[in-house]
Amino acid sequence: MPAAWLVSDRRNDGLLEAALRALPRGSGLIFRHYHLPPCERAARFRRLQRLCRRAGHCAVLAGT
Repeated sequence: MPAAWLVSDRRNDGLLEAALRALPRGSGLIFRHYHLPPCERAARFRRLQRLCRRAGHCAVLAGT
């Protein structure tokens, strides 16, 4: 279980990539983004999930 978690939403969307790169390896992302239509939300999550994997983080899609 990660010790550090980043919780995303509309307010921090533009900073997520930089924030994920700055987190210590093994951190986690809780991706919320309920404001996006389902297809856009899924696509955005997949992009961030790839970044998380490269950085050694875990990613969780909230609400699933």
